[in-house]
Amino acid sequence: MTMVFILLILIFVILVCCLIHHRFSYFSRRSIPSPPLSSLIFGHLSKLWSAHSYSDQLRTWSRQFGPVYGLFEGLRPLYVISDIDFVQEVFVSQFTRFCARRTPLLTRVLGNQRLHVLAANSAEQWKRHRTVLNPTFTGSKLRRLIPTVESCMDAFMEKLTETMTAPTSINIYAMYERLTMDVICE
Repeated sequence: MTMVFILLILIFVILVCCLIHHRFSYFSRRSIPSPPLSSLIFGHLSKLWSAHSYSDQLRTWSRQFGPVYGLFEGLRPLYVISDIDFVQEVFVSQFTRFCARRTPLLTRVLGNQRLHVLAANSAEQWKRHRTVLNPTFTGSKLRRLIPTVESCMDAFMEKLTETMTAPTSINIYAMYERLTMDVICE
């Protein structure tokens, strides 16, 4: 009886190892480069979390592995694409073939699939979102926003000029956040 139990445990361990190997060979089976795994549980996330800057780490990997490579968020494979032409093709030209997107965590937690346009998981949802949003962003309505955006940009440039007179480094990201909020609030 113990021999059968040990054999079942051994078979289970071998099966789990084979499944893990199969999952983490996802990109190699497709001939897509990928950085070496840093964790079986977190995939490449542990390396990204420990990096000084998330975007710098992705930029380093893009230089090393090219404009298209793969990462793992835990066990989930994730494509990283930094080729603008490829992104244009997928998001605009071939959108009907690539309309399903990963559901954002907030959407999964709240359980509402119609929160925003980025949560569209089907062509029908995307079409409904676009039908509602298209009249909002017409050329004439956007042209009416130009004076507002220009006044916010003028204020931003004045603040930036004041800040640049001091010989200290600045956090430009925080200033861009303020600019964005100024434009939205105006």
